[in-house]
Amino acid sequence: PVETAARAGAPPIGAAARAGAPPAATGARPGAPPAGTALRAGAPPVGIGATGVGLPSSPTAFGGSRHLVFLHGRGQQGRDPELLRRYWTAGLNGGLTRAGLGTIAPADVWFPFYAPQLIQAMRTGEALPRAVDDPLEAAAPEPGATRQLYERMITEAAARAGMPAERAGAEGLGDAVHQGLSWLADTTDLDRLLIAAIFADVAAYLDDEQVREAVLDRVLRTMPRTGRLVLVSHSLGTVVAMDLLPRLDPGVEVELLVTAGSPLGMDSVHQRLLSGGPQRPDRVAHWFNAWCPVDPVAIGCPLSDHWLGELAETPVANPAARAHDIEEYLAHPEVAHVIGIPLTAPAPV
Repeated sequence: PVETAARAGAPPIGAAARAGAPPAATGARPGAPPAGTALRAGAPPVGIGATGVGLPSSPTAFGGSRHLVFLHGRGQQGRDPELLRRYWTAGLNGGLTRAGLGTIAPADVWFPFYAPQLIQAMRTGEALPRAVDDPLEAAAPEPGATRQLYERMITEAAARAGMPAERAGAEGLGDAVHQGLSWLADTTDLDRLLIAAIFADVAAYLDDEQVREAVLDRVLRTMPRTGRLVLVSHSLGTVVAMDLLPRLDPGVEVELLVTAGSPLGMDSVHQRLLSGGPQRPDRVAHWFNAWCPVDPVAIGCPLSDHWLGELAETPVANPAARAHDIEEYLAHPEVAHVIGIPLTAPAPV
């Protein structure tokens, strides 16, 4: 298991080195499910009761001057942020061990949690619940601007995945989008309903100002105010990260931005960012992107084909059924190494 991957004697990177602190592997309680369980579509809440509150890190983590932040994606409502933080940390620790670096403790990580606000803001803008028989139709936004954006995202993703233009129909979700979802599912081995739900949430965030502001406000409540920042984001969280960066406190220096399983390579996504386009954020010293070729959300990668400015990126081979899972991304040593190095580097004088 990832949690037990740490080599004997490997020193912890963060506050786990403090006297009496538990090793990072203790993030998985006895009897807890495997690291990926809490993030699979439809998995029930497990363990501790879901609090809906973001988690700050230990004040002494990484010497108190550096901060590691995990920024989650969609579909986390009803989950416990403490367990999610442990699962992310377990995946990263597996990659750090394979990269020959020490592990970290879950308590050393900031974990903003915006899932309740995302769902609440989306429901606020909805009309009465729709009675529909088609699950894909039920997962799609209601007719309107958000629905139109959602349909553009699906058809763009399918086209980027190689779907011939003649396969697309002409009657909205009934044809073009259904065809696109089926094509993406066939080429990635992920469920059509999961793909639809991911793109529906991304569309709601990008199109609805109320949803976007609710998410950004909640994330900013659990972010460091000063120090050097390593920000690791996933899925919708990569989109949130781009909008978040200009709003961080002036005392925060963004040393590294990591994006994984990101839809930022799609025109229908990056054109809707608050920055207005695919321009590397000035505030970020280093940007690293990890993407899996069979992850339908990352279908627009590599980002260097679309984004202006310097960034490093690498493709990774995740299991087909878990192509979009964050634990799989973080468990790759080439990804974990990029995250671990700035956390262990000497603090600037």
